[in-house]
Formats: sequence, C-alpha cells, structure tokens
Amino acid sequence: MLFRSLNVRKHNWTELPKEIQEMNALKVMRINYGPLEVVPDGIDTSFSKVSVLDLSYNALTEVPESVGNMGINTLQLANNKLNELPDSVWGNDYVFHLELDNNNISLIASSIRSAKSLGRVYMSNNSLVNLPNELFDLSVITMIVDGNKLNNIPSRIGVAKSLRYIKFNNNNNISIVPEEIGNLVKLSMLDVRNNAIESLPTSMVNLKSL
Repeated sequence: MLFRSLNVRKHNWTELPKEIQEMNALKVMRINYGPLEVVPDGIDTSFSKVSVLDLSYNALTEVPESVGNMGINTLQLANNKLNELPDSVWGNDYVFHLELDNNNISLIASSIRSAKSLGRVYMSNNSLVNLPNELFDLSVITMIVDGNKLNNIPSRIGVAKSLRYIKFNNNNNISIVPEEIGNLVKLSMLDVRNNAIESLPTSMVNLKSL
C-alpha cells in the first residue's frame, strides 16, 4: 500500500523512524508536537514527492540544505528552536507558504531573491532586526513579521505592489511609516500597533482597500 499523506501529532521521536523514511510516495508530511531534533540529510531524495512539509511544534535547532532542494509549496517550521536557515531554504523556487513563527531567527538571507513562488511569509516572534530589499522584489501577498526587533519599515516596500496583508505590530520599535506605503494599492490590512509611531504618511489616502 502506498501512503500519500502522513499526519502524526504528540509523538516521542527525536528523529524520524526508519519506517517513515521508506514512505517515498508521500505528498503530505505533518509531524507535530513532539521532541523531533533532526531532519535527515537527503530528505529531498527520500521524499521527492512531498509538496507539504509541516514540522512545526518540535525541537529542531537546524534544518539541512536538502530541505531547500525539495519541490514543496508549503513549508511549516514554526515553534521550533531555529536560529537560522540555509540559503537553499530561503531561496527555494517552489515554496509559496513559508511559516517560521516562534523561533529565534535574526536574518532573512539575500538568497530569498530566488524564491520566485513565495506568496505568504509568517515570521512572528523571531529576532529580525531588518528586512532585506530582496524580499520586496518578490510577489508576496502576506507578510507577517510582528513581535520582532525591527526599527524601521524599508522604503523599498513601495515596490511590493502585490502586498495585501502586513503586520509590523508588537515589540518592534518602528517610528516612521514611509510615504512609499501609499504605492501598495492592493493593501487591505496594515497592523502597526504597539510601536513608536506618532503620525501616518499622507500617501495612505491612496489605499482605497485598507
């Protein structure tokens, strides 16, 4: 029997059992709420058909380069212990939905310029101090970066015309919303609560969908 989907919750594995590593027909892999510490290198070969990889709510401190070589459109690594990701993950050409909430990641690598399919980025409650210009050159629709250590919204955001949902709220230290925000004519949600903002730019009158 060929298994196409694997959903495991509240496990006690620190690494993937051998039996799972032999399920090479999987398209969806969800392993959550456990002490998983290791993603096997070569996962791109063992699980070449996986399009949804959800390893959130585990104890991962790193992921191998091979994760970034997978043809996945959804990658969920939230609620782990990650400090960084390899360039291959940031620059994955297939990922549309990237979920990294509640880790300790301080950098979005410039290799994200290659993530041409990226549409949704969730990075709440990490340690980001800035956002790279390359992120705004993509066709991102949703950008959730609340609860970080950001002190500005880059003016480059004005070129990200596909953006519809943005969250910069909570525990950031942003004082200025740039005039370029007014270029985001598709924007329907902007959350900048709990920052140090004293005024909003006049260009926001252009945001008819907000």
